[in-house]
Amino acid sequence: MLKLFRLKGYVIVTDWYGNAGYNKLLITTDQKGLDEIKANPLQDYIKFGIQSVDYAFFDVYRIDIEKTDEYVRETHWRKPIDTIESGDVFPYIDKIGKDNFLAEIVFEEPVSIEYQA
Repeated sequence: MLKLFRLKGYVIVTDWYGNAGYNKLLITTDQKGLDEIKANPLQDYIKFGIQSVDYAFFDVYRIDIEKTDEYVRETHWRKPIDTIESGDVFPYIDKIGKDNFLAEIVFEEPVSIEYQA
């Protein structure tokens, strides 16, 4: 049985001009990739060329894939099995306001990434 992980969350980044922003992310990876992300969650996942990743937050969901000659069955766990959080979110929230941040992050479509370790 193949075991994959789907990370749903976001990173807050600072560009080379000192502007802060965020990227909402949906990352699919295997155990090795999950271990790498846990070890270093503050990374530029979309390879946009930013100055720093200041905060990362991900809920981790498990996907089990069973393959036979007759079928492929995927089981998606509904509740997160883990949470990864690193860095400091408050300077960004203080800058734009909590209500603005929550309104933006809820309706933003995530960037989908296949993370290869």
